[in-house]
Amino acid sequence: MFRFNRMQTIWAALLCLSVTLTARAQTQWLDWVEVIVNDGVVLHSQIEERLDQVMKRFAGQPGAPSREELRDRVREQLILESIQLQKAERAGIRVSDRELDEAVAGIARQNGMTLEQFRKALEADGVPFAQAREQIRREMLLVRIQQHEVRRRVRVTEQEVESYLKSAAAQEKAQPQYHLGHILIEIPKDATPEQIEALRQKAQALSDQLNNGADFAAVAARESAASTALNGGDLGWRKASELPTLFADVVPTLKKGQVSAPLETRGGFHLVKLIDVKSGAEKWVEQRRVRHILIAPNAIRSDAQARERARELYEQLRAGADFEELARTFSDDKVAASAGGDLGWVSPGQMVKPFEEVMYRTPKGQMSEPFKTRFGWHILEVTDIRTVDLGDQVQSNEARAVLQQRKYDEALQDWLREIRGEAYVEYVGPNAPAGKESGE
Repeated sequence: MFRFNRMQTIWAALLCLSVTLTARAQTQWLDWVEVIVNDGVVLHSQIEERLDQVMKRFAGQPGAPSREELRDRVREQLILESIQLQKAERAGIRVSDRELDEAVAGIARQNGMTLEQFRKALEADGVPFAQAREQIRREMLLVRIQQHEVRRRVRVTEQEVESYLKSAAAQEKAQPQYHLGHILIEIPKDATPEQIEALRQKAQALSDQLNNGADFAAVAARESAASTALNGGDLGWRKASELPTLFADVVPTLKKGQVSAPLETRGGFHLVKLIDVKSGAEKWVEQRRVRHILIAPNAIRSDAQARERARELYEQLRAGADFEELARTFSDDKVAASAGGDLGWVSPGQMVKPFEEVMYRTPKGQMSEPFKTRFGWHILEVTDIRTVDLGDQVQSNEARAVLQQRKYDEALQDWLREIRGEAYVEYVGPNAPAGKESGE
């Protein structure tokens, strides 16, 4: 429980942002604390900024929810984010400036822009670049604390993998992919049978409205309790084998554009929409046999010195030096160095993105110039290329990944409900809703 002196400190720091309007000492609030969340706060300005972002997504859409309809949902989202960010700080989870720079540059590339073009596009849209960077850092921290806390709850046994592979073997190799929308009508923890029935009828009414042409994204933003609500309920593309268990039997029966009848779980009633569908294709993997030399910065060697050393080795290799010998002698990747730098056959997604990009640009029998990843400076050589169908091991790994993702999605929602229920939450400031919530 908060003691008075702690409350006094918060109010003194953040609530006294006011200006005198008249001699009668009337004040106009500039910013204030709306919610106290454990050791942190959610400011009115944060809620307004998030509302601005959400409203832009629905601008011009028929049936779009109003700002006031979304306010409570946005406030709740920020409360949950505050709880998670505080947990991340206590766990020592950080996002370095270098990691953030790489993430921002990656987003720019995904949008076909240079970093400077990305900056200008943001500012043209009214978003300061510094603010966008910090929002990306915040989202990276949320992902990391979720993975840190939830992945250890997820266990996939060999028996589950074997069972999955047996069922998958009966399916066609080319699986369809589904673009899905999702709405969750949440059942409160202590709901009575009458309340549950009322929520069932509400979900059915929404399903009917949506199948009669109501805008799914707007309804999701207004009504859904799922974490994707403010993104219009968009779940993205999923392969048939990646569908949540609840949806697995229903989605293949839906027509494009159709919304399912309510699907009940202990957490609520779910509506799923088949936005689009496309057929899959056989997946053949192009593998490359690669060897490399890594020169890493360390306590006595700066990044510039590592780059210069890699350049010297590159020139020796161009002059005819033996790659295996130099790798054994100088490479800081000691495991690969013992094999003359050989990394074996490398599949897509195995290596960090900068390494993979250079690897796929390098022709068979050719050597790259020195390039940088977060591990240091590399020289790589592609010694062979082959295209293979997915082997037993790859299939097993994919099966395990699918099962882990299914369990992770369910475990994440359970964890979010847990930490929300345990948190101290108090609504304060002008026009605060009545009441206070305090966790155990």
